[in-house]
Amino acid sequence: MVITREQQAALAALGPFTFELRGLFSGTVNVGRPYLRVYPECRDGVDVLAEIQGIMVRPETRLYLVGLRNLTDDLDSAETATLAALIERRWDRPVLRLPLDALRLLWATDDRMLDGGVLATVCTTGIDVRRPDAQFAGTSPTRTVP
Repeated sequence: MVITREQQAALAALGPFTFELRGLFSGTVNVGRPYLRVYPECRDGVDVLAEIQGIMVRPETRLYLVGLRNLTDDLDSAETATLAALIERRWDRPVLRLPLDALRLLWATDDRMLDGGVLATVCTTGIDVRRPDAQFAGTSPTRTVP
């Protein structure tokens, strides 16, 4: 994927925004990974992440998640009960609220982002566009941004 100059300008024009992480949960698809739900700032009734998806010509999902550690072993009954209690306590509670002044376009070789990296970073302050300084072995993603 390439970030065009028009997309860079539109992303920078968004300006900094805030998002909130809430409620730990475990889904039914990737059961080995707990997630936090992401709630983006809304502007004029539109969430900022939906705007970003539009700018990047991606479908709007309205579902934003942050995957935490990928568990490799099945939980025993005590661990399952502990996780269930933690999920129950934290479901509707904010965990973290963060301002964001840059976006990173990521690439991956798998659907769980276990192998990947940063393709480009775009500042939402409009000041600069930075490239990551490292590439991962065995891959050569397309770099954009002069």
